[in-house]
Amino acid sequence: MLIYDGDCGMCNQSADWARAHLPPGTPIVPWQDVPDLAALGLTVDDVQTAAYWVDDDGTLHRGEAAIAEALRRAGGAWRLAGAAIDSWPLRPVARRLYVWVADNRHRLSRGGSCAVQ
Repeated sequence: MLIYDGDCGMCNQSADWARAHLPPGTPIVPWQDVPDLAALGLTVDDVQTAAYWVDDDGTLHRGEAAIAEALRRAGGAWRLAGAAIDSWPLRPVARRLYVWVADNRHRLSRGGSCAVQ
């Protein structure tokens, strides 16, 4: 399951990409529609600051790790991109880039369509 911020324009655009590329039936949901975040081991603060991938066994992947996992699940060349993001040389860079984008997503969303301030 991919959990994202439904109040963020850029996050919604990314979720649309995920719906088009992940296997059919993969849950892709805004955190605002998750009935019990605590049951997943998440808090509102967690999901307001990063996207999450939740494995079937409940393992959580946060931020860049969530993106890497979603890319792997998309398959094909995307699988390679996900593995690259999760590799030792790129993971620290991906983490910093993810944090910067997350912190600035209200500025980066097209058309100012981001409720996050």
